This record gives sequence, C-alpha cells and structure tokens, in this order.
Amino acid sequence: MSGLIYFSGETGATRVFIQRLGIAALRIGEGEHERPAIVSEPFVLITPTYGSGADHAAIPREVRAFLMRARNYRQLRGVIGTGERSYGYAFSLASRLLSDQFAVPELYRLEGSGTEQDVRAVRAILLGEQTPDMRPGSAPAPAVAPAPVAPVPASAPAPALAPAPPPPPAPVPAAPESRRARRSRQEAPAEPWIQQASTPPAHGAHAAEKPAAPATRRSRRADRER
Repeated sequence: MSGLIYFSGETGATRVFIQRLGIAALRIGEGEHERPAIVSEPFVLITPTYGSGADHAAIPREVRAFLMRARNYRQLRGVIGTGERSYGYAFSLASRLLSDQFAVPELYRLEGSGTEQDVRAVRAILLGEQTPDMRPGSAPAPAVAPAPVAPVPASAPAPALAPAPPPPPAPVPAAPESRRARRSRQEAPAEPWIQQASTPPAHGAHAAEKPAAPATRRSRRADRER
C-alpha cells in the first residue's frame, strides 16, 4: 500500500472525501509552517483543480511547493483528481498536468466529495485490490462535442454551353499578276466610241435643208447692184 497525501481548498470537498475513505492521509499545508513535510516513501496524491481551467494556474501553489521541496516528487506514484464537471475541459485538469509532468499514471477522477462508488473504487486502488481503470465507472473527463457543421446548400448545375460556331474559312490570296500580263493590259488600245446610226428619213420625205452659209461682203454688194 502506498501512502496518501492530499490537498483540500476552501470548499473542503476533497477533505470530506478523504474522511469517507477511512485511510490515514497527510494533508498538504496543515502544520507545514512549523515542520515542512518531507516524504521518503511512495505516495499517491489527491488534488483539486484551481485557476478556472487555465493551465498555468490549474495546479495549486501549495501542491507545487510540496512536490519540489526536497524533491518529494521522486516518491510520487500516481495522481487522483477532484473537481466539478461543469468546468468541462478543466475538470480534473490538475491531475492530468501532474501526470504528464512527472510521468506517473492518473489513477482516478471524481466530482465534488465523490459518491459511494468513488469511495469503493479509490479504496481498491490504494489497497492494491484492483488495477486502476479509467473506463466507464471511473468518472472520465467529459468528451468535447464537435462543432456543428453547417449544411452546404446544393448549387444548381451550370447551364450547358452551346458549341461555338466554326470559324469562317480564311480567304485565299489572289495569285500575283505576272509582268507580261501587266504589260499587255497597259498596251491594249481603248475601245472606240460607237455612234448610234440615225433613223433614215421616211420614204418620200425631203431631207432637211442645211442652213445657208452667211453672205459675204462681195455677195451683198452684188445684190445691191442688181
């Protein structure tokens, strides 16, 4: 059987649980100002959690001082945590931190001053009647519920795209004109203007008389002499 050492805060819940166990135990902080406790035999520690869940303050200062004094932590064989489940993650946080720091098992967790089942289980652990078990029945820490996942609304399918029309065929460039064709085109004579023939006069009709030429000075003189 290992010795039992505990720390109880202002509520006194841990002290009440120790009294119900009926096992002799040393209380940290009681009379230590006159004779600091130094242990030389293996022991199990029972402690509550302080600091409202903050890791740096979860372990009571009195417990830290006791463990570091004369290296009392060398005799530590296990930790039992007390607390309130309403603190969620912080429930029994001090015992978990001590277990990790000093590489010792966390033997049990209980709420408040414990139940009759807690009393029987811890007595069996301390008296060596059974192996510590953290399965259901030993008050494990509550599991943290996963955050709810918002449903993602199904999006409407994208409209089908009409195929793009084929590109128009590229224009075929005209063959370059040869020098000979260009020269023959430049030397070709222009077409003569074709005058439209006048309509012949009707049968029996007299041709239109041409206007008389203007009289000269000699002709006018001859006319006067006549």
